[in-house]
Amino acid sequence: MVLDHLINKHFEQLTENDLHIINVIRQNIDQISNMKIHDLSKLTHTSISTIHRLVKKMGFEGYSNFKFYIKMDSNNESPQLASANPIIEDVRRTVEHLEMFDYHTLNQLIETAPFIYIFGTGMAQQNVAREAQRHMLSISKRAIVINDETELRLAIDQMSADDLLFIISLSGETKNLIDPIQLIKSRELHYVSITTLHDNYIAKNAAFNVYVNSAPIQFFNTTTYYSFTPYYVVFDFIARTYHNYKINNNSFL
Repeated sequence: MVLDHLINKHFEQLTENDLHIINVIRQNIDQISNMKIHDLSKLTHTSISTIHRLVKKMGFEGYSNFKFYIKMDSNNESPQLASANPIIEDVRRTVEHLEMFDYHTLNQLIETAPFIYIFGTGMAQQNVAREAQRHMLSISKRAIVINDETELRLAIDQMSADDLLFIISLSGETKNLIDPIQLIKSRELHYVSITTLHDNYIAKNAAFNVYVNSAPIQFFNTTTYYSFTPYYVVFDFIARTYHNYKINNNSFL
């Protein structure tokens, strides 16, 4: 269970109060995805701020992210034979997560970026990056797709403080990105991560992260397959959300 992994990973930072809250969450794991932070506060007899501090210790932006993470983990199973509608289920869960976000920070990052760079960590991710570029151009943002890690390093060297980088990854644990991400942080640059929903290095260090659901399925030839359809949905969602932001602020005039 992912909750146990998080406890082990961050155990030294956890207080007795934190462990009490986690124990209550474990006892009510089936209800937690629909439980508001106020309800959890009452159930654990702790303050809302204590719960906020706990989820941040475990690497989440806020309680909503933590709650959805737990829900997705409880729904995910080991690779199985393909069910009737696995892609529909992946998209549904991804959209459910997308609708929980406060996009103000992301919209501001896009708004202030003179230039947007988009990098995919593999071939399928590169295909998503090219579609993401189309979305960025559709909302009048200059965007370029970075083709490989050499170009990524060159792009980082050229990025201004307001430029924005999108990193698209399945695992979020691409070892070759450790140094570039450290360089991004040292120069106080901004990137947005698009990864599957689990605790990962790329998401942990991002200015903003978006999670997708892509549950593995096993084909007849024992190949483990991940759908990238939810990734395309993410960038469609981001573009439409930014459009609404511009309309609401009359900033397109």
